[in-house]
Amino acid sequence: DEFRLLGMTDGVIAIQAEEAAKVRARLPSSRVIVAQHAAAISAKAQPGSDDALLFVGSSAPANVAALERFLRESWPAIRAARPNAQLKVAGSVGRAMGAAPEGVAMLGVVGDLAPLYAEAGVVISPLYTGSGLKIKLIEALAAGKAVVGTSVTAQGVEDVVRGAMVIADEPAAFARGCIELLGDRGKRGALAEKALACACDHFSADACFREFVMAIKGA
Repeated sequence: DEFRLLGMTDGVIAIQAEEAAKVRARLPSSRVIVAQHAAAISAKAQPGSDDALLFVGSSAPANVAALERFLRESWPAIRAARPNAQLKVAGSVGRAMGAAPEGVAMLGVVGDLAPLYAEAGVVISPLYTGSGLKIKLIEALAAGKAVVGTSVTAQGVEDVVRGAMVIADEPAAFARGCIELLGDRGKRGALAEKALACACDHFSADACFREFVMAIKGA
């Protein structure tokens, strides 16, 4: 039904390349435009503080499952290696969680994330389910942050974020990726610079909406 309705339109706008490819395959006569989520680009990279992690997310089931698994299977290893590590969790995802383990603060919905992004040494996105473009990934890259995520986190933008973030799918590898960055400002700073460059090239308003604007002008 969804593809039937899409086929009745003059054009289809997809928010990431993988989904655009699926639409083109099913609707070869339709014009498909990619217009990804655009983010405000930070003026500079932000390596943040040692031992400071940040997770931002809503109470969507994929976020809840990801955070629960991270706290259960990755967080103990991080705390063992970095006893001063602190994780701040922003967003409604905290409402769906039980008691926070030691070192974890559930902040709830935060009106201004900028100070949290500035402070964080590592932004985590341990997703293992979900689809579509992961907007919080784009926002973290645009904030010039060192990001540790999974293949699911990078879904749809794998080619452009490769090298601009750490991708680790297994909980133990995810923990190691965080540990290696938490105590090394130089390594965090280098990754943060790559993240910001990636965001400038691929997730600025000009980059994201260029094809869409050209299509409108052509119409």
